[in-house]
Amino acid sequence: MRRKGHFFRILLTAVLLLGLLPLNIWAAEGQSAGEATVLFTHDLHSCFFPRVQEGEEERGGFARLAAALTEERTGHPDALTVDAGDFSSGSLVQTLSTTRAPELVTLGAMGYDAVTAGNHEFDNGPLGFGEMLTAAGRGSGALPALVMANYRPAEDDPNRLDLQRAMAAYGVQEYLLLERGGVTYGIFGLMGQDAHASTPTSSFVLEDPAQAAQRPLQSLRKNAAPAATLLQLQQGDMVEHTAFGKGMVLSVRPMGGDALAEVAFDTVGKKKLMLKSAGAHMRKL
Repeated sequence: MRRKGHFFRILLTAVLLLGLLPLNIWAAEGQSAGEATVLFTHDLHSCFFPRVQEGEEERGGFARLAAALTEERTGHPDALTVDAGDFSSGSLVQTLSTTRAPELVTLGAMGYDAVTAGNHEFDNGPLGFGEMLTAAGRGSGALPALVMANYRPAEDDPNRLDLQRAMAAYGVQEYLLLERGGVTYGIFGLMGQDAHASTPTSSFVLEDPAQAAQRPLQSLRKNAAPAATLLQLQQGDMVEHTAFGKGMVLSVRPMGGDALAEVAFDTVGKKKLMLKSAGAHMRKL
């Protein structure tokens, strides 16, 4: 795990098992193999508080989860932390989803690198999904990257533009490259066919998961070199972009090993950019 140039792909689906996954990393010829640790959850269902079933001990709750993640990271400081969706809907806390986005905000506070959406993220309909993303973006704390490679608003959805704006403002992307401990990881998310069938009112279109996976895989293989160094910016910094010209940084928000920056450019107005990809085209003045 100390060798640069290794490349590992993680497929986030809603059907894998909860757990700590030690994964072998296959090395190129002449390089030694290593091991990666992925802290993986799914179906958290707004379970902020512990639950007690008759005759059993109290279990669950986000406080216990946060403690478990902290303990595992102590022994595995380069671990990735990801969630495969259905983090919403399951307790009264879900009633705040469209106004406070407590699930995404809390996952960010717990240090999740990336999440993908499950069918329950659409329990409040497509607009509810967009409102959740908008609500999450109102804060200033870290958020997990949201990766969705095969699920997008239908072209005939009257709310398509609003949904696209909300997704763009949050920084939703098909995949992301994340460097951790000298290893470059590619992370992408897929909505499963059964999960899509369970959310008929989402108004989103499902692309075949196997077919859709080829697109990020091709991009990830093409960009399998170690991830670019994150451009270090803060509010008030002046930058120059090769396409957008000069501008001033309005905000920078950490997001799953990357950061989402809002920049007011002199000629094209405000733009939101993911810094790792924008770094190749932008410099700090």
